[in-house]
Amino acid sequence: MKLIATRIFILAALLVVSQTPQPVQAQLKPEVQAALIKTKLTDALREKRYADVLKLIGELRALNLPLPASMDYFEGLAAAETGDWVLAENRVSAFLNVGDTKNPLFQPALQLYAKIEPEVAAAKEKARTAAEKEIENLISSADYAGAKQAVIRHANAGAIADRNQYFAKIDAAAEAKRQAAEAAKSAAQRREKKFQD
Repeated sequence: MKLIATRIFILAALLVVSQTPQPVQAQLKPEVQAALIKTKLTDALREKRYADVLKLIGELRALNLPLPASMDYFEGLAAAETGDWVLAENRVSAFLNVGDTKNPLFQPALQLYAKIEPEVAAAKEKARTAAEKEIENLISSADYAGAKQAVIRHANAGAIADRNQYFAKIDAAAEAKRQAAEAAKSAAQRREKKFQD
C-alpha cells in the first residue's frame, strides 16, 4: 500500500513539475541536485564519456558543496582522456596530495600521474614555443606594446617563466629601432646639408 502511495505521489510530483516552466533540477535542493548529477556522472564514467564527466563535475563544483577527493581523481582522469594535460596534472596531484594511501584510487592515480607528467611537459613546451613565436612576431612588426601584453598574458598562463627577460628584449628592440631611425634621420640631414653646400 505504501509503495502504491509513493508511486502516486511521484507521478503527481512529476505532473506538477512538467507543467512548470523551470527546469526540474533547479527546483531541487543542492544536495538532491548533487545526487542526481552523481548518478549521471557514474553513467558517464562507465560509458567513458569523458567530456560529459568534465561537464558534470563542473556542475557539481558549481553547487559549492563539499566533494570527496575522488572527484579530483575522476576530473583528472577525464581531463587526461580529453587531452587537457595541465588540468589533469592539477586535479590528480590534488587527489594525491590528500595523502590517503588506503583509498582504492590512490594507486591508479599514481599510475595516471606518471602518464600525465611527460604529456604536461610536452604541452608546456609547446605553449612556451607558441608564446615565444607570438612575441617575436610582435617585436618584428614593431608592436612593442602588443608584445608586452602578450608577455603578460603568457606569463599569467604559465607558458613563460621570466617576463623580465622578455621585457628587456622588447625594450632593446624598441631602442635599436629608435636609434636606427635617429641614425637614418641624421644621415638624411647630412646628405641634405652636403647637397646644399
